[in-house]
Amino acid sequence: MIFLVLSISASEPYSDMFEDISLGFGYLPVLWGLFTSFTFILCYGIAVSKNHIYPFIPAISDTGAQIPEANIFSEFFNFSIVLMTLSLIVRYLQFEMLSRGFDSPEFLLKRLNKVALGCGLVSAFGGTLIANFPSKEVSCTSVFPNHFQATSA
Repeated sequence: MIFLVLSISASEPYSDMFEDISLGFGYLPVLWGLFTSFTFILCYGIAVSKNHIYPFIPAISDTGAQIPEANIFSEFFNFSIVLMTLSLIVRYLQFEMLSRGFDSPEFLLKRLNKVALGCGLVSAFGGTLIANFPSKEVSCTSVFPNHFQATSA
């Protein structure tokens, strides 16, 4: 018991670090996850109410394939991708700032941080493709083979 009291009193100089309980940029990933879930649930609800899909175990691609849910999905998912990109960039910059004073062993971590940012940005670009090209209008199987046939002739 005395040891616990001494350890608490010994840590008083560091108590200033824990006074700020604000989230900082920690709300971005949470906001991204909640907004993306809201987007899926909203589009599912609209598709079910318009009888565009079977309400039990629907195909996710059919949920946003018809107007109006396709347009709503496109706009909301594009905003979700913006939130995801902001979260990726903030995370990258946070790690860069935290690892600035370290040199030797963190070089690999800095490179891994850049690779993670690159993979995240590529997945964000893929998300914009998913949002803006509904499955019933354009599919990869119909675009790419025709492109390759046209260029090979």
